[in-house]
Amino acid sequence: MKITALDRNAVLGNSFLHGVAPESKMAAAGFLLPAAIAAVRLEYLAGLFLILSLLLLFTGTGGRHQAPFLVYPLVFGFLFGRVLLGYTGAVLVLVLFRASCAVYVLLLLISTTPYIQLFGVLNRFLPPVLVDILFLTYRSFFILAERAGETVTALRLKGGYDLGSLGNSLKNAARMLGFILVKAVDMNEMSFRILLLRGYRGGIMPARGVFRWCFLNVVPVALSSILFLLAVLW
Repeated sequence: MKITALDRNAVLGNSFLHGVAPESKMAAAGFLLPAAIAAVRLEYLAGLFLILSLLLLFTGTGGRHQAPFLVYPLVFGFLFGRVLLGYTGAVLVLVLFRASCAVYVLLLLISTTPYIQLFGVLNRFLPPVLVDILFLTYRSFFILAERAGETVTALRLKGGYDLGSLGNSLKNAARMLGFILVKAVDMNEMSFRILLLRGYRGGIMPARGVFRWCFLNVVPVALSSILFLLAVLW
C-alpha cells in the first residue's frame, strides 16, 4: 500500500479540488463525516458513496497504488459488522457504506491538500506546540513507512517470511514491529534535540493567509452542508 502516493498526489495533482482553499475542504469534510455517520437511508449512503468514488477517481486517488485504501474500509467494515456485531442484510450494507464514505472523505482531503496547508490552517486555532507535534508526527510517519518497507524487503530476501512456517513468520513480523518502534523513539529524541540546538521555542508552522471568498471555495462548503442537512432530516 503506497501511503506516500497520497502525499505526492496532494502536491503534484492538478484537479479542480486541488485549487480549492484548504479551509473550504476541511469545512466540507467536517460536514460530510457526520453526514456519513448519521445517515440511516441506504439510498442516501449509496449516492454519497458514488459521488465520493467518482471524485477520488477524478482527483487521481483511485489509481492502482491507492486501490488498497478503497478496499480496506469494505474489508474491515465487513469484519466489524458481520463478525463482531453479527449484522446481516441491509444493516450490514449500511455499516459498509458508512465506513467507506467516512474513509473516502478523509482520503479526498489528504490527497488533494498538501500537509503544509493543512497544518497552516490548524495553526490558527490550536496551540503552536500542539501543531508542531502533529506536524513532526506526520512527517516521521512517512520516514518510518520507508524504513518498514526496507525491513520487509530484507526479511523476504533472507527468507524471513515463509508460508510453510507461520510461527516463524509471525515471530519475525513481531521483531520487525519492535525494531520500527525503537527507531520511532530514537528518531523522536534526535529530532527534539536538533530543534532545541537550533533555538526551537515553539511555532514551526506559519499560519495561512486570509481566506478568499470565491465561487470555487464556497461551492464545496455549500454542497457538503446541504448533504449534511439531507442526512439528518431525511
